[in-house]
Amino acid sequence: ITFSWNSVGGAAGYDLRLFDAGTGNVLFSGSIAGAGSTSTLISLSNGSYVFAARSCSAGGFSDAFCGRFSTRGFAIALTAPAASPVISAPAQGASLASSVQTFSWSAVAKSDPAQSLFYEVLLLDVAASATELQITVADPQLSTIYSLHSSTSYELKVRACQAGCGPYSAPVTFSVNLPAVPSAAPAITASTISGGNSLTVSWTAVPRADSYRLLVVQPGGGPGGGALTVAARQVTGTTATLGVPAGTANVIVAGCNGDGCGPFSAAVPVNPAGPNPAAPVVGNPIAGTVFSGPTVSFAWSRVPGDNGSNTIYRLFVQDLSRQAAALDVYTTSNFWGAALKAEGSRYDVLVIANPGPSQVPGPASGFNLRGVSASSPTMVAPGHQSSVPSGNIQLSWSPVPNATLYEYFVAVQGQPNATAIGVTPGLLVQVPLSGAPTTYSAIARACPAGNSCSITSDAGWGPWSNAPGGPGVTNFTVTP
Repeated sequence: ITFSWNSVGGAAGYDLRLFDAGTGNVLFSGSIAGAGSTSTLISLSNGSYVFAARSCSAGGFSDAFCGRFSTRGFAIALTAPAASPVISAPAQGASLASSVQTFSWSAVAKSDPAQSLFYEVLLLDVAASATELQITVADPQLSTIYSLHSSTSYELKVRACQAGCGPYSAPVTFSVNLPAVPSAAPAITASTISGGNSLTVSWTAVPRADSYRLLVVQPGGGPGGGALTVAARQVTGTTATLGVPAGTANVIVAGCNGDGCGPFSAAVPVNPAGPNPAAPVVGNPIAGTVFSGPTVSFAWSRVPGDNGSNTIYRLFVQDLSRQAAALDVYTTSNFWGAALKAEGSRYDVLVIANPGPSQVPGPASGFNLRGVSASSPTMVAPGHQSSVPSGNIQLSWSPVPNATLYEYFVAVQGQPNATAIGVTPGLLVQVPLSGAPTTYSAIARACPAGNSCSITSDAGWGPWSNAPGGPGVTNFTVTP
């Protein structure tokens, strides 16, 4: 929602509040610098609200330096389709013998022809009472493919959404009965390098495998000097070709089905002469696979000429379930760890070498993340170790399932006092920041469903993102 107000002569900025019209609870608190800064954005759901704004002097945004609030009451009723889809596959009560399945449904008419439409697909693991998959699919596509992870019972529902969502379809329940996880390891029969960086590998088939995972692992190149997967591929056949970086590595293969993977083959050493692939190629997560979250380890190949310190990589992860960014990091390493929203979310990861006018983007790699999400949000914007110009800076973070409020905290790096702090029901805010240049640190935390939280107390809040085991701090530089 866009909020706007008139400018006030002599104002240095504006103090902003958003209240729940029914309870009076503060849902958003924040500030905007500059007399001419007369608008802001807040993401909201259906409900009745009161927005309040007041002008403040250069002394700050407290009562001593601000005038009276002006208020405006309003309600939100998001545009949503009236009808529900009908699921056409799988059939009600079906018993499936393969892990890779296509879910399909019928089309639904738009409530507002001017707004885009998408379908939300929700798959529940009945036995575990857990969300296995929750993604959005843009209209007019009416299907999605997913690899089911275990032999159990599932419930599938689909609904159509615009600004808001319509009713769910009638649920379809079905079961999956897979063979046991492969117990034998494949044997690599050939590994050939051509052109200095193209590796072709062949191996033997193993019983009960419906796919195979091929990994190229470099020793000593990962965190703490550990091994690092610099190239990987999941295929249904027994041969694959992929780009690999220069240097000594080991090639291994495992046979898999939806219930898991069997033992890896004996390692076969290779030593590609190079050069490295021209664009960074993601080795982990493996494209097309389903991982257990919320922690994800990312790894990719270095580009030609990279000596470990002279090349910057931008790791960008898009949450395709929400059509929003999930991670944005600038680093000279070719690996990174992050905590992302799980519950069946679908992601695309993209690595860009030397972001800027001469940037080289690598191919996107998609994966799904099952399991339970982290209890603290991951800061998304600004990008970690990025630079942004002075002004009203947009902060955003990933969602924590069922959270009702979020609190953000921004401070000059290494200093304990907040430069900007506030609460909001949404996933983005704007805060005024300046620099000469100046490096800031940002963190966020969530208020779990059922808890009562406020900006004046720690009671009820979940852990900050920089708590032990959390996704960490985002550092960024603000330039003049």
